[in-house]
Amino acid sequence: MGIKKYFHGVSFRGLDWIYIVLILVGLASMVQVMPTVNRTPDIDSGIFLYFGSRILHGELPYRDLWDSKPPGIFYINALGLFVSGGSRWGVWLLEFVGITVALLAGYAFLKRSFGKMAAFFSLILMAAHLALVLEGGNLTEEYGLPFQFLIWLIWLKIMQDPKHFWPGFWMGVVAGVSSTMKQTNGGALVAPALLIGLWIVITRNWRGVRSLLGMAIGVAVVWAVWLGYFLASGVFEDFWQAVFAFNAYFIGSDLITRLRALLFAVTFLPSKSPYFLIGVLAWLIGGLWMVMSSPAVRRVLFHPVVAWLFILGSLVLLYKVFFRVGFSPYTLKEIGPYRWGAVAIGATLIILGVVWVQPSFLKWGKHALDNLPAPTPRVPVAVMGLGLLDFVIQAGLVSATGAQYRHYLLSMFPAFSLLVAFAFCFLTDRPIGKAWLLLMVIPLAMGGVSQTVALSKGKEDADVQEVVEFLQSHLPGDAHILSWGWNARLHYLTGFPAVSRYVHQNPLFVSGFARDEDASQFLHDLQTHPPDAIVYGPPKIIPLLIPEAGTSCEKLEDPDYIDWLLHQNSYQRYYKQMTITSEMRHAFRWICEHYILEPLPNLPEWQIYLRKQVP
Repeated sequence: MGIKKYFHGVSFRGLDWIYIVLILVGLASMVQVMPTVNRTPDIDSGIFLYFGSRILHGELPYRDLWDSKPPGIFYINALGLFVSGGSRWGVWLLEFVGITVALLAGYAFLKRSFGKMAAFFSLILMAAHLALVLEGGNLTEEYGLPFQFLIWLIWLKIMQDPKHFWPGFWMGVVAGVSSTMKQTNGGALVAPALLIGLWIVITRNWRGVRSLLGMAIGVAVVWAVWLGYFLASGVFEDFWQAVFAFNAYFIGSDLITRLRALLFAVTFLPSKSPYFLIGVLAWLIGGLWMVMSSPAVRRVLFHPVVAWLFILGSLVLLYKVFFRVGFSPYTLKEIGPYRWGAVAIGATLIILGVVWVQPSFLKWGKHALDNLPAPTPRVPVAVMGLGLLDFVIQAGLVSATGAQYRHYLLSMFPAFSLLVAFAFCFLTDRPIGKAWLLLMVIPLAMGGVSQTVALSKGKEDADVQEVVEFLQSHLPGDAHILSWGWNARLHYLTGFPAVSRYVHQNPLFVSGFARDEDASQFLHDLQTHPPDAIVYGPPKIIPLLIPEAGTSCEKLEDPDYIDWLLHQNSYQRYYKQMTITSEMRHAFRWICEHYILEPLPNLPEWQIYLRKQVP
C-alpha cells in the first residue's frame, strides 16, 4: 500500500516547540471544564462522579449502582476522586492528561503523512472546537480520544510488516481498554483491521492474519479481566444485563430514527464551523484522489463483488423501509418523507449496482481511470483510506442507537483531524500556500474559540445549586435521598447516598426491557430504607406520577388512569417507547401514600417530596 517508505519509526525523541505548544493548547481547551469554571457537573458526568465516589466506599457497579456503561468510566472517576481526596480536580487532571496524549499522539501520527505544519494546525483547530461538543467534560467519548490516536500509531507500525502478532495484540489491548469506557469506542479498531485485511487479500500474504488474530486476542484479554472480576464478585448476571443486553436492545432502533441520527452525525459539526466542512469536503476529494493515485484501489473498486454489494445493500435498505418485522408491511400513510428519501437512495444504488456489474462497464471504467494522469502520491494511500473508512464507521456508530447527543460526535474528531490535515498538506507545498494556511487558521478557529472563551468565563446551573442547598439545609447529615430521573449528580453534590442501585430509573421504564421483578426490587429498596427526600427535576424524561389533589393514591393502580396522567404531563419522549409495569404502579402508589410535596416557589421545574410525618 506504499506506506513503508513514509514511515521512519514512531519516536518522541527530539522534542521540539510544537509539542510544548500542543500541551498548552490542551490545557487551554480544558479550562472550560475546570471545577472552578464548570461549577455544576452535567448529567452524565454527575452519574460517573457519584459511581466513582461510591466505589471508593466499597460499592460495586451493577450490584449496588446500575448504569449501562462499561466499568472503565466508573473506575476512571474513582481514580480521579481518590487522587484529589474526593474533589473533581483529580478527574479534571485525568481529562487534561487524556486530551494532551491525544494531541501528542495525533501529531506523531499525522506529521509522518501530511507534514508538521498541516498536522499541527489541524490538531490545534480540533482542540479549539472541543467546546462545541464537550458538554461539561468527563465523558466516555472524551476519554476515548487518546486511545483512538494511539491505535493509529500502532497501526502505522504494523503496516510496515503486518505479519507479526504482538503489535496487533497491543493495538487490541488499547482498543479493549477504550471500549471499557464506552462499547462503541472500540470501533476505532475497525478501520485499521479492515485495511490490514485488505492488505492480506491484495498481497496474498496470509501470514498477516497474525496481526488480526493479535487484535482479537488483545480485546478479548481486556474484557476477560472484567468478566472474571465481576464473575468472582458474584454480579456477572447484573453486569451482563446492564452492559450488553440493555445496549443490544437500544441498537434495535428503527431505520428512520437511525437515519435521522446519521444525518445529525454528518451535518451538525459542518454546520457549526468551516473546519468540519473542510473535513467533509476532504472526504469527498480524498476518495477521488485515492482512485486516481492507486492501481490497487482501482482494482478493488471495479471488482464485480463491489457491484453486488451495492445491490445487496440497496435491497436490505428497501426491506427496512417497507417492512416492520418479517413481511409485515408499513401502510402508505406511514411512509413519510424520510422513508421515501431512503427509497430513492435504495433505487439509485440498485441501478448503480446493475450498471456496475456489467463486464463492459467494469472494463471501460478501469481503462478510463488508468489513462488519467495520476496525481503525485503526496501521502500514503493507506493513511487516506484510514481517514475515509473511520469517518464512515464512526458516523455509523454515533447513530447506532438513534440518539442525537452532541458529545457522541467526539469520536469523529480524529477522522476530521486526518481529513483536514490532508486538505492542508496541499497548501504547505509552497511558501504562498503556507501563507494562505496561516491566514485561514484564525477564521477557521473562531467558532470553537468563541465558544471556549464563553464557557471559560464560568458556568453554573443555579437551579441545581439551589436544590443542593435546600437538601443540605433541610435534611440530616446522614440522610439518604432518591433522585428520580437523570439527576444522580445530586447525590455527589450533596453527599447523600441513594437508597437503591437504580440511581436513575431508566431500565425500569424502557418498553421491551423493563421487568416486573426489577421494579419489585426497586420498591423493596424504598420500603426497606425510605429516602428522606425524593427529588424530581429536568430533564423530565422518566415520569414520576402523582395524582392531582383530592384523588386517592389507589387510583395509581389503574392502568387507564396512569395513561391519562401521562398525557396530562409534557414528558420529554425518549427515542425508545416507555412502559409502566404493574410493579411500578405499586411504587407510584407507595410514594403517593408516604410523601408530600414541599413547595419551592423559586424552582417551578423541580419537585421535592419529603416524608409525611407519622401522627
